[in-house]
Amino acid sequence: MKKLFFLLILSIFFFQKVCAEEINWKSVKEEALKNSFDLKIYETDIKITDTEILGAKSEYYPKISTYFYSELTKSFDDNNQTVYIGNEVLYGDSVFQTSLSVGLTYNLYDFGIRGDRLKIAKSDKLSKIAQYNKILRDTEITAVDTYAKSLLLYKQICLLTQTSALQNELYNDKERLYKAGKIPETSVLSEKIKLAELNNELQKTKNEFEKSLKELSFLTRIDYEKNTTIKDFVYENTDKQDDLPVLDVENIPEAKIYDAEIKKKEKELLIAKKQNLPAFNFTTNYYLYGADPNNYFDSYENFKQRGLKFRIITSLPIFDGFKNKSDRDRIKLEILRLQTEKEKKIAEVKYTYEKIRDDAVYGKILHENNLRMKDFLAKNISDFDKLNEQKLIDKDSYLEQKIGLLNKYFEIEKSEITEFVSEYKLDLMTKNSGEKI
Repeated sequence: MKKLFFLLILSIFFFQKVCAEEINWKSVKEEALKNSFDLKIYETDIKITDTEILGAKSEYYPKISTYFYSELTKSFDDNNQTVYIGNEVLYGDSVFQTSLSVGLTYNLYDFGIRGDRLKIAKSDKLSKIAQYNKILRDTEITAVDTYAKSLLLYKQICLLTQTSALQNELYNDKERLYKAGKIPETSVLSEKIKLAELNNELQKTKNEFEKSLKELSFLTRIDYEKNTTIKDFVYENTDKQDDLPVLDVENIPEAKIYDAEIKKKEKELLIAKKQNLPAFNFTTNYYLYGADPNNYFDSYENFKQRGLKFRIITSLPIFDGFKNKSDRDRIKLEILRLQTEKEKKIAEVKYTYEKIRDDAVYGKILHENNLRMKDFLAKNISDFDKLNEQKLIDKDSYLEQKIGLLNKYFEIEKSEITEFVSEYKLDLMTKNSGEKI
């Protein structure tokens, strides 16, 4: 009996000693959110939309430019007659000309097109913020699922390590009884098979555990050793609420993304309609110029002539080959598509929410029962240990009972982990945890 107790203590101590590195859920979550590539991308996208908003606001300011012209006009007829055709000036004699001008242009009135473009830029920022919040939520959900998987595998390794030691002791006892001629060989072979199966399962679980640590490393950008200890989840809010949180579909990131995208398309449609209306622009230029009929450089010496020009330009499209109409029809169809996609995405989120909520409801039902069961199992294990120490129970029966009780205790811990993950994910989905706005 002392040998068995020593082996159990030694195996547990050895396993815990080897598992020197410890990680907990809080640190893993923080590192996963801090090192997420997707979150960094959307943080940059949000900054890009800020520059787009500034670009849209620039339409409210006048544009000031400077121009320098230097040209030679060569006449082959020398009729000294200057002709104006459209925007072209044709001189009747040869002349070198140089001019410097400063010009200002301003959009006087465009029926609100520039305001709509600014609203499109702002809606694009809202869309990017909603996408950031969605990635934030999804990253945290992925992290909690991955951590829970690693925690379960870690606990299973601890369980298999203990039960393997117990099974080995049980096998050794059966082998001694067989050699003493008290039991048949089949009993020994049965225990040997169980021991081999446990060892195989232990190696398989260790392999799965190492892979799960790599999944955690991908999220956190931290390399974990294969002997890492995974700490239990800690309930930050110990007060259990009777009512589970309800999903508000209008405030989930998916709905906000599509609302912003639909609003952008609606403004694009409005702009397309307004493009059929007249536009009014104001321009003014101040000129310094000089000219000389014989020498290019002498035109700079005459660079004393000055002029000022004001112009109001009104433009109205008459016919564009039905391009504007096709653009409006396309945008209308894109709005319908976005509305359908929004309905589909909300339905998917609601479906996911219902599944998680069902798991949370089931976890709440089991919660109190699991707490009582853990107490019962712990007491039962303690009682069996005392009976074994006092040699009031058959040793083989004790080992078999201990293995069974340890497996039941693991199932309770497994249920508690599932309960925590379900409630945590439900909270993320209903409270929009970590919103950037």
